[in-house]
Amino acid sequence: MNIEHLREFEYLAESLSFRDTARHFFVSPSVISRHISAMEDELGTKLFVRSKQSVAITDAGTV
Repeated sequence: MNIEHLREFEYLAESLSFRDTARHFFVSPSVISRHISAMEDELGTKLFVRSKQSVAITDAGTV
């Protein structure tokens, strides 16, 4: 697991905004989304519930 992806995860968990997280790390929201998806695949669980309107952290993401 990439340490930078963990930092992105932490920021996203606090901000609940892919756009704000992407701005903070100077990348596009799609890059953050891909990194989170890769983490979810590696861990075998969803960390966030995403919709076009909102982002929420799952119980697994909280742990």
